[in-house]
Amino acid sequence: MQEIVCNYDFMYKHYRCHIDKKTIENDKIALKGTQIVGKTNEDVKWLDFSECKILTFPTNLHEFIPNITSLRINCCNLEHFSREHIKNFKSLVYFRIENCGLKKLKSDLFKNLNNLWHISFRNNELEDIEPQILENLPKLRFVDFRGNKNYDMWHDSSVASSNSLGEIKKDLVIKSDPLAMFFHQQEVKEPKDDQKKKMQKLEQQNQKLTAEIERMKKNEQSLLEILTILTDDAFKDFTININETSFQIHKTLFAARSSTLADLFRNNPEVQELNLRDIPEQTFKAIHDFIYTNRLPNDVNHLETFAAASQLKIKELIKISSENLLANLKEENSFEMLVLSNKFENEKMRKKSFDVIQNKIFPERKLDPELAKHPDKLKKLIDMKKMLEMEFLNL
Repeated sequence: MQEIVCNYDFMYKHYRCHIDKKTIENDKIALKGTQIVGKTNEDVKWLDFSECKILTFPTNLHEFIPNITSLRINCCNLEHFSREHIKNFKSLVYFRIENCGLKKLKSDLFKNLNNLWHISFRNNELEDIEPQILENLPKLRFVDFRGNKNYDMWHDSSVASSNSLGEIKKDLVIKSDPLAMFFHQQEVKEPKDDQKKKMQKLEQQNQKLTAEIERMKKNEQSLLEILTILTDDAFKDFTININETSFQIHKTLFAARSSTLADLFRNNPEVQELNLRDIPEQTFKAIHDFIYTNRLPNDVNHLETFAAASQLKIKELIKISSENLLANLKEENSFEMLVLSNKFENEKMRKKSFDVIQNKIFPERKLDPELAKHPDKLKKLIDMKKMLEMEFLNL
């Protein structure tokens, strides 16, 4: 039995065992490593292999770490993987083999692994996948075959523009059977108006999604049920750091609400975390909770929330915070709100703030409307007026 030295740590609050840059030559191994105080192998939830040369994948890992929910194998030399390697991991939810050179997958690979939610074989060399591989997986929500020789589809149940599971299964059938390819070739070529039909279908899906979101907003019980699922850390795939506090999030959800984050995720898919130093921790927590529940706490600082929401470009939250600020607009905070409105180019707030300054601070004279776009110049006028008033009082 081959001994393999592994490391233990925490990742996204999950106790993890990771094996890096090792050569594995035996299908029976013994794991050796220093545990974190108070932890044992039974506490391990995530198992990661990275940059390993795997001549044969171990079949006895469950004897050491029986309770894993996530298995990730990345950038390893691994040409063969079968059901024997994972059949005993009944709690497996998250499964990834990426950048490993896999060429073939058997249909029984995931047999009886009924908790699987996320599967990815991205960037391998897959040229033969038996078509029944995705059957009988009731909780499956994400599949990724992109970057392979013969397969390039992906499915995300929360992204309307991805392929449907039905399309992926159909593609597997066609590519596994030349006769099926013959019978489906008319459909594969696609009629000229197929693109239009796809766009219409996508629009219908978007309309259904919008209607469903509106229904959930009105249905508190639905929100609570969704929240129960979304608070499971196993499905969170990105970290946002605010000072010393880390927030694990779902990229898909945050991208749907924040166009700033959507651009970041789209243009930098390899990035796994983001540091935000200019947003207060309590404010970001309120934003975090809003994205998941569509609610803000009663004591939220709307000035800070508006600034953060504008920075992250969360339209609905910008609207809510700005309306609250305008409802409480007065002489004492008018200049601060004018500065904020200019920083984030909020025309409605700029006009309202300037009107208060005009009517409350300078009622005796007409200000140039262009000053609304130059808070620094307006500040000098306000300070000068206050100084003259003080001098008058001291006469």
